[in-house]
Amino acid sequence: MTIQLLFSIGKTWSPNFYVIAFLGFCEATAFPSAYINAYVIAVELVGKEHRGWVNGAFSCLWVVGLVILAFVAWLLQGHWIHLSLAANLPILLFYTAYWFLPESPRWLMTRGRLSEAEEVVVKIARMNGLPTRREKISGFLQMVSEHEKRASPQYWTLLRTRSLLRRVITNGFGFLAVVQVYSGLHLDFGNLGANPYINFALLGIVELPAYIFAYWTMERLGRRWMNAIFLLMSAISMIFVPVAPAGSSWALLPSLMAKFSATAAFLIIYQQQAEVFPTNLRSTAASLVRIFSGVIGMVNPYLMKMGDENPWIPYGVFGAVNLGAAIAVSFTPETLKKDLPDGILEAENLDKESEYWSWPELTRFSRTRPGRRDFQMNAVREGS
Repeated sequence: MTIQLLFSIGKTWSPNFYVIAFLGFCEATAFPSAYINAYVIAVELVGKEHRGWVNGAFSCLWVVGLVILAFVAWLLQGHWIHLSLAANLPILLFYTAYWFLPESPRWLMTRGRLSEAEEVVVKIARMNGLPTRREKISGFLQMVSEHEKRASPQYWTLLRTRSLLRRVITNGFGFLAVVQVYSGLHLDFGNLGANPYINFALLGIVELPAYIFAYWTMERLGRRWMNAIFLLMSAISMIFVPVAPAGSSWALLPSLMAKFSATAAFLIIYQQQAEVFPTNLRSTAASLVRIFSGVIGMVNPYLMKMGDENPWIPYGVFGAVNLGAAIAVSFTPETLKKDLPDGILEAENLDKESEYWSWPELTRFSRTRPGRRDFQMNAVREGS
């Protein structure tokens, strides 16, 4: 967060384009890590029944930010320096999390810091009104820590493990597909007809029902096949965008449908990132996926520029990539209602627990939300 804040503020006083480009690059490298780490901590602090709810809550707040950004941009009428400051100065509010957001006990266990993990578990249990016994919690943490050998969170650990490498590739392919649709539509929102501020706001608002629908379906029908279906819907929608006349409002309808589908797939992909990788490599794997998709995604502005000559070029590429991603993500193991893998062996076993053509049993949708008694660690319940 600090890196992002410093470079974003410095960018507003840049003397030329080259300095802006350099500082923008540095700023962009910080944002994914900050977002991923916050999400991973939140997911690791709740039980498996509520991981999807946490993901959905994160995403809905993102929609609120997009709509506010469109409104602020309309008020400032294109003054990019003031807009940059208005968008980045609220980062200062995140520093308050230092005093009330605990470290993930799962992460602490993988680092052998059992005493710190114990303190976090005890604190969470007390906040949820669960009486605990320290000796039971300590024994449970020690057992979990010894069950898996600690792995150094390095990229090469992912690359040398075949099943994890395959998940990085398939997850990265899916992430690349939704990022291409996401960024491509936002880069082209001025050419979709109507008011550009309204277009941007609509492209943000459509994410809200997409997140809600994706959460509802993935909690009932599973992650893997629903992700593939949404990516396929996005690929089909991409075909119809260039059919509409340039600058026509009719181009907005298939664009919104593509954004809806890609957003739904985005939610599920983020959920899978937290569930298919082990705790000691979860943030590292998510960052590697973002790097993989980000590097390839740098061609998006050039594709959109080529669309000035022929609109079928960018949207045809986006559609083909989404179609390929729909096939790729179908090879990701199903993780609905399964415990988060704490070690590499547990993560590898996910492949053995689900066959390719399998479909999870229809799960009754739970309306419960994380409450005061939501903490799911067995040690806490045994000690109560």
